Amino acid sequence: MKANAKVSKEDLLSALKTLDNTLHTKTYLIGERISLADISVFIALLPLYEYVLDPHHRKQYTNLNRWFSTILNQPQVKSVVKNFTFCTKAVNY
Repeated sequence: MKANAKVSKEDLLSALKTLDNTLHTKTYLIGERISLADISVFIALLPLYEYVLDPHHRKQYTNLNRWFSTILNQPQVKSVVKNFTFCTKAVNY
């Protein structure tokens, strides 16, 4: 199990780095405004930002953090995602 968890964590961190690199020159994933792609990825990342990615782990993903905050602060998103707080200490399993 530990080997599987390690591989999964490495895969996740690699995917986050790829997203971070993609967002280096972009505000949104596709085009010049929010799209279904942004909403879908945002929803997938929401639990990570809320329970797993503490400030120490978030700091290496500056572009992804900017994008996440941009999506989070859209009025339509804020009306659905209420009382969100960024993770301050990762949950240990």
